[in-house]
Amino acid sequence: MECEYCGKKEAYGFTCHYCGKRFCSEHKIPEMHDCPYVSLVSKPVNPRKRIKKSPIERVDDAIFWMDKDTRVKKY
Repeated sequence: MECEYCGKKEAYGFTCHYCGKRFCSEHKIPEMHDCPYVSLVSKPVNPRKRIKKSPIERVDDAIFWMDKDTRVKKY
């Protein structure tokens, strides 16, 4: 299999889900081979969107901000 981006020959190639071309392990990600179709399907990221945390992460954050005397010891 020959990479369509760099011409490198490998035993196993990767097919891009967007453009359908075959690439080596170095260029298998659409951003690495300048895939023309990736910008059409990717959604813009909203920087103001709040990242949701799991309940365990919220408890860990609360424990971190407590006073040293009121913290629960983790075993």
